[in-house]
Amino acid sequence: MAPGEDDARRGMTSWLSEFVRSDNAGGVFYGWRLVVVAALIVIVGREMGGALTNAAWASRAVDHVGIGPPWNAVVIAVAAIGWLLSLFIAGRGVDRLGPRRMAQVGLPLVGLAVLSAALPISGIVQVAFAGIAALALIGAYVPAITTLNNWFRERLGLALALMLFAVALSKAVVGGVLPVLLAVSSWWLVTAVFGAAIVVVAFLLARLVRNRPEDWGEHPDGLAPAPDGSFPNYSWREAMRSGRFWMLMAAGACVAAAASTANVYAYFAISPGGATLEAIDKFGTYKEYASTAGILVGGLASYRLPVRYVLFAASLAQAVGIGLLLAGFGPVLLETAVLLGVASGMATAPAIAAIGVYFGRRSFGAILVTSFFIEHIAASGLLPAVGYISSFDPVLAMHIPIFVVAAVGSIVGAGLYWRLGPPRLSPSQQGEHPAVS
Repeated sequence: MAPGEDDARRGMTSWLSEFVRSDNAGGVFYGWRLVVVAALIVIVGREMGGALTNAAWASRAVDHVGIGPPWNAVVIAVAAIGWLLSLFIAGRGVDRLGPRRMAQVGLPLVGLAVLSAALPISGIVQVAFAGIAALALIGAYVPAITTLNNWFRERLGLALALMLFAVALSKAVVGGVLPVLLAVSSWWLVTAVFGAAIVVVAFLLARLVRNRPEDWGEHPDGLAPAPDGSFPNYSWREAMRSGRFWMLMAAGACVAAAASTANVYAYFAISPGGATLEAIDKFGTYKEYASTAGILVGGLASYRLPVRYVLFAASLAQAVGIGLLLAGFGPVLLETAVLLGVASGMATAPAIAAIGVYFGRRSFGAILVTSFFIEHIAASGLLPAVGYISSFDPVLAMHIPIFVVAAVGSIVGAGLYWRLGPPRLSPSQQGEHPAVS
């Protein structure tokens, strides 16, 4: 072994110990343990709950157990209303009660919703499916993200990326194991057993949640406390009146709408090109794997760079990928899939972290769910209009102007991210601290 190798190894070990160490309490910064706890909460409350309910729905459809008109329309309407209510409850709840209390209440209810899907009642699985979507947001996803936002500041993007990367890996594991269990046992037994297990595990995980580092003698990132008034701390009303919020939302809406449009209509751009059938078949798989890897890329990049620069780079990469699809470069189709996947995953954690970076902890939950609503409408609202336009005459290759608009939209989003500038204090903070950097 060369002397330099041993020195380099000690240097890396020293860097890692400094990275996870707490300057305030000594030992390992507890926030890194909360990254694991938050990942497990989302895995149990959203991924497992959703997968089990989907399996119950599919199994009951095979057994011809379900509901028909007009009750199916009623369930869809209730699910839509429930989703809107869940956004409000999740956002207001974590701000008023704290993420720990929300997880303690909402996470066990996910298990009860899964258990209800196993009951031999017509229509219950549809109700459980709608309930899971709402409860996973209230009791798992928003509390987990809010916890990390409270415990991290400079390293928020990296902490979120590590959590989301673990969740993405778990999705593949659950998707592989669940069919095996369903093949060797009845669906209702699997649903009942795992539903009960979620209830038990939910109580244990919720007890591990810590609302704020200050309650435990710590400070965000485990670093020495910053001077008062150094970081933004907006109320929901102040955020809604902020031009930065709407610029951030406009950028996210442009990028999200471009991504959803390209995803849905990608085949129309791929099929006329020179790509092989094997490459076309692998397109989605490569993109999915690259998106998972891109989550880590975005987290590591946001640790070194401001989140607006990471989002700018991801939006430009997406525009390049859409342009390559439109140009019909069949020989590099799989490389284009990787580029689009990395761009999609790269923006995931920084886009969430940007809410905390620019608006702080005061009303993070309410501001976060508002951004979810806006970007969801932008991502899904354009698709019906695009489908209506392309249905006039598919022979005229209407996908070309559609993809051009999508690429331009992604570039516009990149420009808006670039123009965000550094975070600023809220108006109430500026009144207390006039000197704002």
